[in-house]
Formats: sequence, structure tokens, C-alpha cells
Amino acid sequence: MDATLDTMLPQAPRNLPALVKAVFERARAGGHVIFYPTHVALIAAKSVQFQLRFSPALASKPINPRRHEHDETTLPYNPFADPDPELLIGRIGETTHTHTHNLVLNKFAIVPEHFILTTKEFAPQTHVLEQEDLAATYSCILAYQRAAAADGNDPGNGEVFAYFNSGPHSGASQPHRHIQFLPVARMRDGLSADEQRRWAVLADCLDEDDAPLAFQTFRTAISNSMTAAQLHERYLSLLRQAAGAVAAFRHECDDGDEWIPCAGEEALISYNVGMTARSMVVCPRLSEGAVLVRQGDGDGDDVVVATLALNGTVLAGTVLVKDEREWEALRADEGALGRMLGGIGVPRTSAVE
Repeated sequence: MDATLDTMLPQAPRNLPALVKAVFERARAGGHVIFYPTHVALIAAKSVQFQLRFSPALASKPINPRRHEHDETTLPYNPFADPDPELLIGRIGETTHTHTHNLVLNKFAIVPEHFILTTKEFAPQTHVLEQEDLAATYSCILAYQRAAAADGNDPGNGEVFAYFNSGPHSGASQPHRHIQFLPVARMRDGLSADEQRRWAVLADCLDEDDAPLAFQTFRTAISNSMTAAQLHERYLSLLRQAAGAVAAFRHECDDGDEWIPCAGEEALISYNVGMTARSMVVCPRLSEGAVLVRQGDGDGDDVVVATLALNGTVLAGTVLVKDEREWEALRADEGALGRMLGGIGVPRTSAVE
């Protein structure tokens, strides 16, 4: 009988939350992690409460930094090929002859303790995730869930949100395959007690019947009683539905089945995956960004007042801006965020207004 995800090996370290925290604090104190503080507000998009975070310092974040100043190569720096020891949290798969994945800190953190699961060997970010990728991801999620339960904490506040960006419209920034993790408790930093009660990870709140968003998402329930093969098949099924939605929207075919590549092959759509202990969500993407335009009066030109570049954190219910004008515009214009989000994916014609 196949082992379930609850018992399968290899597993993430059982003390993963404490390990991530310790490595983050040490790396931050030593200047190896750059943390960007944010201002935060809750704003509504349709019937969903989104975190809007503003980090002015993020505008100066380096793009594809070189490891050494004297490195004159024109190739983009791959931070996952040879992980910085100061950012290395651990490895997954060391119970076998060789480990399959590394766990590293995100060097440029907006949420404290933001960490990343990367393949040890290079694998393309645009290829369909392998069974081992998803099993390792869920193992990290379970490690957080168990730690929260052992400490007697609220499970919903002690868990971790995982997300994956794939394709040119998804917000992906590195070609080496990686899945990112945000501790939910750290995502609530800066929110008041009332705001913390009102906000929840979006991936766990999506109900397809209510259609609260202007773009389509596809969700399935998951649990630790599943096998790794079953988890992977759930992912492929969601990807099949997402590809079919893109194909139908573009009038390219009526059936998405022919669009679905096998594991290890390149996906033919851009998409995000969001995962919690209970849910897996796939969001097909048609655009990385969205623009808010204020119409000019009379003969005046229309003015772009805000632009968003969104990745898989949108499935957690978070949005980031780097400019104060955008921060002010989105808070002042009720409904603006909902309109902008409608442009990133396949429109949902039945979305609640």
C-alpha cells in the first residue's frame, strides 16, 4: 500500500518553524537578509478582505544581483544553484542517498521568515511540478501545522501558506524551480486585533459557488491522508481545468485536455498555485500586472494612478505596492482593487459585484 503524506519519507524537519525563525534572526542580524518593513491596510475586493502592503524601500531592491562585485558575467545570478550557507535552512531527502530539495531563506523579505523550497538540481520553473516537489511542499506545510498544534496555538495562525509562480504572467522571477512559503502569523504582522479576525488566507476561503473574485480560480481539498500520487493528480486536474479555461477564453479550443503536458514538460499557460494544509488552488494568469486609470476631465488625458505586479501571494489575499501614490489611490477608491484584479486572469462573468 502506498504511504500517505503523513508518513512518507523524506520529510521536512519537524522543528521547521523554530529552525526557520532562528536562521532568519541570525541572517538578519548578520546582514545576510534584507527585510523591508511595510505599512498595511485591509481593503475590500468584491466581498474579500485583502491586505494592501506598502513598502517604499522595496523600490530600491537590487535586480538579479551578482554574488561578487567583480563578477562580470552577463548571465543572471542563480541564487539557488549554490545556496548561500547563511541562508540555508536545511535539506529535504537526506534520508536517501542524496537530497532532492534545499530550504533557504528569501534574501529580500517583506514578510519575516519568508523561506523557499528549491530543487537541488536545476529544474525549469515553467515545467509542470513533479510529484516530489508537491510532496516536499506539503511536508513543510505539515511541519508547521504539527508545531502549532504541539504548542497549543491557534492552528490557523500557526500555519504556513505556500505558493508557486509559473510562466511569464505569473510574477515568477527566477528560472530555477522554487516554491515559496509565508508563515501565516507573520503575514498578520501590523494588523490590529479586529483586522486579524477579518482577514484570512484566501485559498482556504474560496467557494466556487459564491464566486467572490473577478478572475477564475480552481480549488480542491487536500489532506495528509492522501498519497503523494493522489496529491499530484489533484494538481494536474486543477491545471487541466485552468488550461481549459484559458483555451475557452481565447476561443482556441473547447476542451482543455490537449493543453495539459505531462510531468516534467513545459506548461502552456501562466499560472499560480496556492497551498495550505487544507486547500490547493490554481489560478490561470493572462497578465502579470494591472493598471488603475483615472479618467481626465474634458480634454485632459487619462492618468495612470496605480500599477500592480502580482504573483501567487494574491491567493493568500495580499497585494503589495511600492509607491505612496498607489497606496493612497487604492485606499481612497473603493472598488479599485477589485477592478484591477479582474485584469490578471480569466474573467469570471458570474463574479459578485
